[in-house]
Amino acid sequence: MLNGRTIAVTAERRAHQQIKYFESRHAEVRWAPVLRTVDGASRAGTDAATSRIVEEGIDLLVVQTGQVLNWWLDRVPAQQQPLLAHALAQAEIFTRGSKATSAARRHGYDVTWQAPGETVRDIVAELRSMDLTNTRCAVLLDGNDDRQVVETARSRGADVIELDVYRYSVPVDRGPIDALIDDIVSKRIDVVTFTASPAIRHLRSLAAESGTLTALDTAMTTHCRPAVVGPVCATTAIDAGWCHLIEPSTARLIPMLDAIVAELVPS
Repeated sequence: MLNGRTIAVTAERRAHQQIKYFESRHAEVRWAPVLRTVDGASRAGTDAATSRIVEEGIDLLVVQTGQVLNWWLDRVPAQQQPLLAHALAQAEIFTRGSKATSAARRHGYDVTWQAPGETVRDIVAELRSMDLTNTRCAVLLDGNDDRQVVETARSRGADVIELDVYRYSVPVDRGPIDALIDDIVSKRIDVVTFTASPAIRHLRSLAAESGTLTALDTAMTTHCRPAVVGPVCATTAIDAGWCHLIEPSTARLIPMLDAIVAELVPS
């Protein structure tokens, strides 16, 4: 079905699922993860923030990704878990998108509001419409070191508790990424998949360091198709000037993979 096509996978997590999907359809697959997930700035700081939530309670929890919610709750010590569960059950929960909402519900929490466009911009706009004076708000950061949600909540009067659970870093071995950039520029890649917007920023940053950013951006607007999992990735790609994106109507991995096949296989 995809004979003669070469698809690059940049994901760190669930890459095997993409690789298996494409290889079963006879595509050649290149795997070059451009992200590495590492612990946040301070594990002690996260523990202290969790303890404060347990002791003082919160009025609002902002969850930007399902992954960060799962990682946070999985790391909470057993003796704190029922107390934290009680505190979160009393809070309103805002989520950035459907995956964060699903994660919250799996843990037994009701979601008060979900960002309609599944973007940080939606969360910021909603917070700006609120008076958060005398409100204690916990924000689960999403690994991007993006301060918009925290700063907006504070500007509206909230006492903000930051939960810096994980961050995205550049892989230690950059060789596969340099090779991927060369393959993209040299027209040896048909599609590159992106399941996290920092992957786009990291790829472009590394290309800039090697002097190939202009060539990479040109390739991504001509012969190579960027495939993005949802609107957050799409916004980052568009901001980079990339066009002719492949984006699924539903922001999920499998719909993205199906959308790639639909684009590459003649009807």
